[in-house]
Amino acid sequence: MRRFIQKLSPTQFVVMSFAVVIFFGTILLCLPISNTQGKVMSVIDALFTATSAVCVTGLVTVETGSFYSIFGQSIVLILIQIGGLGLMTFTTLMFVVIGRRISLRDRMLIAEQFNQNQLSGAIKLVISIASLTGLIEFLGAVLLSIRFIPQFGLMKGIWFSVFHSISAFCNAGFDILGKGEFQSIIAYVEDPLVTLTIGGLILFGGLGFTVIKDVWTKRRWKKLTLHSKVVFATTAGLLVFGFICFALFEWKNPGTLQPLSLSGKLLASFFQSITPRTAGYATINFGMVEPETNLITTLLMFIGASPSSTGGGIKTTTIATVIFMLLFMIRTGNDPIIFNRRISRESMDKAVYIILIGVVVVSISTTLVLVAEPYSLHQVLFEVVSAFGTVGLTTGITPTLTSFSKAVLIITMFIGRVGGLSLLLSLFRKYDTHNVQWPEENILIG
Repeated sequence: MRRFIQKLSPTQFVVMSFAVVIFFGTILLCLPISNTQGKVMSVIDALFTATSAVCVTGLVTVETGSFYSIFGQSIVLILIQIGGLGLMTFTTLMFVVIGRRISLRDRMLIAEQFNQNQLSGAIKLVISIASLTGLIEFLGAVLLSIRFIPQFGLMKGIWFSVFHSISAFCNAGFDILGKGEFQSIIAYVEDPLVTLTIGGLILFGGLGFTVIKDVWTKRRWKKLTLHSKVVFATTAGLLVFGFICFALFEWKNPGTLQPLSLSGKLLASFFQSITPRTAGYATINFGMVEPETNLITTLLMFIGASPSSTGGGIKTTTIATVIFMLLFMIRTGNDPIIFNRRISRESMDKAVYIILIGVVVVSISTTLVLVAEPYSLHQVLFEVVSAFGTVGLTTGITPTLTSFSKAVLIITMFIGRVGGLSLLLSLFRKYDTHNVQWPEENILIG
């Protein structure tokens, strides 16, 4: 077994580590002690929940707060934390604590997990990430406890605060507030403390650990890396875009914003511009939104969060690179320049590959689910993109899906979390040791 693991490439190991955690999570969630009914859970539902937790998605077939016991909820929370940070982070921290030497291979795995191009500083990066994560989740739990402890009591209030702080920062979207109604945090739609705290945690988690560390160490815009600047600029642009679209399309919708006060409408619109970025929490019923809002939300879910973050999707830097590449190609025919830096050809090629793979995965998954379900295209597409982007938002059809459709979404969530390009490289890439150079010839494009 050890020889088999040693033969795996860093990409293959990262992909396998997610699969292994999902496997053991499924077994634990199947146990009678994990649910309030005291019965063995359906394997497909346990697998769906474990995959959704490890892939920090938030789509569920059973209501987490009412179906799972405290033990089951704890398993879900552990899976969310492992899925958000990655198994190698926890393994490395354990090695550091017990004083074990971190090998070169371990450093390569860390670099692969956090999408780093160099091995130096890998251990410090892991320690920094763990420390920042713990600090942010602790502060989030403290803020949420101000509301939850008076409402639910001391112990339950603390548990609710910790659970939702970790779930929000890891962009998982799981909640335990509902009573079998899949209501997420709709009850707090006009509560700025809960809404802004969870929204802030989502944003921090979606920025990416390398960006957070970059800001923490440099603290000046001019000194930030190009990656950090692109992430901030794209994130801000998508937030403004989402806010304007949601407010514009839903302002007079009686099923969403219309009943709220002016401040409530603005707060709900802002939160709904955050949550499609792979978070999954909702303060309105997405089954009641207008078709144009459904389409815009689907687009935001497909884009997702940023690289090296707890979120999924094709990533903010991917869409930014492709947009600038198209703009510069049309205007000048040269490589794109962002913040006085030229984007490498390798980055542009990779961005195009990721988008193409994402479109193919979503198209195939949507077609398969449409064959098995009676729902409309916009409902199924919303569900599939939510799974691929590891978002967790739903129009309400998840619990009613057939086992076949659940299996399709499980695979889609897994691909969305580990990355379609990474998965393909881990499965099919073969290294050419002969380094043969074939003749080059043009083909007609467009």
